[in-house]
Amino acid sequence: MRNLTTNYILSKIESNIDSYNNSNSLLERIKSGKEYDFLIVDLQLDFGDGFEILDSQKSLVNKSKIIIHTSNKDAGVIKHCIELGANAIVSKSSNEQELLNSIIVLENETTYYCPKITSILNNSRRSIYDLDEPEKALSIREREVLKLMWENRSSEEISSLLSISYYTVETHRKSIKKKLGGNSLIETLRIALDKGYIDSFSRYSK
Repeated sequence: MRNLTTNYILSKIESNIDSYNNSNSLLERIKSGKEYDFLIVDLQLDFGDGFEILDSQKSLVNKSKIIIHTSNKDAGVIKHCIELGANAIVSKSSNEQELLNSIIVLENETTYYCPKITSILNNSRRSIYDLDEPEKALSIREREVLKLMWENRSSEEISSLLSISYYTVETHRKSIKKKLGGNSLIETLRIALDKGYIDSFSRYSK
């Protein structure tokens, strides 16, 4: 967390706060037995990323409640955080009181999304309430394959870029098609766009 944010929270609540600038240090601390009530996580860290922290909590018995504090406005990324188990998501463009609000709400509730994040989700084609079928959510690897499919990459190219076998790429393609419900590549990509898995501008930003 930024020092200003840390100081603000400390001024409002009586609490002990540890600060880390990379996911590896935090994960090592947790592995050593340290438990936290809340983890306020930035998706972009100096080393590693917030997704690693979200993923690490799945295997823990005593899970921390995770608050994602992000400047990312991509609905697909936000939904992916929710799918991975984020309890709250607060935009960095919101004031620091919003971050404090998320802590207060999570003391009694399981989820909290600040108004700016809620607006992003509501403006996307796929609402947060459509996330009740986690078995249909694409894995991180499937998302990587999907983005390369969107860039019109062949299975051979995807295999080389991701250092996986051609057979594995084809398996991911079939899984993506099945999960999204597309009958063709074009329809699958259209559904992926609607659901926020890919960005229409990304194809032309290379």
